[in-house]
Amino acid sequence: MVYIARSAAKHRLLSISLSIGTRLPVAYTSMGRAILANLPEDEREDYVDKIELNAYTPFSIIDREQFKNMLSAAHDEQYVVVDQELDTGLRSLALPVYKSNDELIGAINISTNAMRVSKETLIKEFLPILRDCAEKNPNVLYLVSRAKCCHLSEFIRHCE
Repeated sequence: MVYIARSAAKHRLLSISLSIGTRLPVAYTSMGRAILANLPEDEREDYVDKIELNAYTPFSIIDREQFKNMLSAAHDEQYVVVDQELDTGLRSLALPVYKSNDELIGAINISTNAMRVSKETLIKEFLPILRDCAEKNPNVLYLVSRAKCCHLSEFIRHCE
């Protein structure tokens, strides 16, 4: 997974230090999983059969069948949560982004500290906002790359 745009919360003392160009393992990022889950089934199966599943934390999914089932659920739900699998304390939610012709072009996500935001809150409160932004604006990836936001409410204004 390569990050092409990022907007960090400037109001936090501690934050995730990712920058444009950062590379992370596709299988353990929410955006990577959102993309994997929505590849054609044969491509997804081929990728999962070849990928190395590593235990980055005690929460990491390393069982191949469990990983496949998680991707299947992510495909059906059109979002995925990665809960402390890449780094303890990091929880993130992502959904795929499509062009108007339904071509998968990437993913967008929200990441947070697992101690500050529960998985339930992430799904109940943040997912509808992120989904609404992606559905209302087919240029969301461009908007994210241009946004200079420091808080979710500012990001939402960019999507309206």
